Amino acid sequence: MGLTVIGVGSWLSRDDAIGLMLVDELAARPPRPDLDFHTWEGVDALTITHDMLALSSPILVVDCADLGLAPGEWRFFDAESARLHLHGDTVSTHGFGLADALEMARGLGFEKPVHVFGVQPFDLAPGTGLSDEMRHVFGRLLENLSDAAGRISGAT
Repeated sequence: MGLTVIGVGSWLSRDDAIGLMLVDELAARPPRPDLDFHTWEGVDALTITHDMLALSSPILVVDCADLGLAPGEWRFFDAESARLHLHGDTVSTHGFGLADALEMARGLGFEKPVHVFGVQPFDLAPGTGLSDEMRHVFGRLLENLSDAAGRISGAT
């Protein structure tokens, strides 16, 4: 069945691009037939819902997230068991509303597992390129993401 790894974010808000960059880098590694990669830049809940419904595998969403952690820290969790808030108090830093999109997709018949790899940002100011601090932890984040993707794809 495999796994679809999706990087979410914006190239115009410094560390908000971490999901996009991590997935691009993971996709550039030697091919793994169990993983499929996508990036969703600047997407809203309706677009995510639409795109989720077109997928036939479990999903791992990689995103910059306000998780109340120290900057540069990350968490990997199952979206079903996590406490994701709906409407206005979302995990996402760019407001697309992952919880809203997941609820809509579930209501429309999406039944695949959804996991989240969230990274606490250092800097969300307007601008391009990751903060120096995020670049410093990028390699560690990439290895942890690769491990998480391997655990999920091996379990499906």
